[in-house]
Amino acid sequence: MKEKLLKGFNFLLSSIIAMLGFGSCDSEKMIDEYGCPYADFEIKGTVTDANGAGIEGEEIIVKPMGTSGTNGHEVVNAYHFDTLHTDASGKYLKQKGDFPLGRYRIVVNDSSGKYASDSTEVVPKQVEKGNGHWYDGKFEVKADFKLKEK
Repeated sequence: MKEKLLKGFNFLLSSIIAMLGFGSCDSEKMIDEYGCPYADFEIKGTVTDANGAGIEGEEIIVKPMGTSGTNGHEVVNAYHFDTLHTDASGKYLKQKGDFPLGRYRIVVNDSSGKYASDSTEVVPKQVEKGNGHWYDGKFEVKADFKLKEK
């Protein structure tokens, strides 16, 4: 008896849910979209000494910064950062797709020990518009550093 009652209740509940679901899809204006926002990022810059000469092999750490969705406190996602290195002319570049965030902290660590480390916060600059849906466009994150000797 209990099994028949449960089957009947499940049938009734399934019928109600199905009617509600089909009734909400009548609009021709409704667009189904699944996913999350994303954007293309170009992270670039130059690391030079006091004379303006590029420094090769400097470690660049790019840390996305944002706010948490539940309490609004500032967070830095320690598991989601990029480490880059400068080329012979002191330039660094990374192109990637990512979740759009409001700003980035870029840190320069000198591996030779000759220069003092430096860092800055950068707000991405939008250089190309998105499509009005999930794609937010193309952004540029640029930071140049002039390192001082220790």
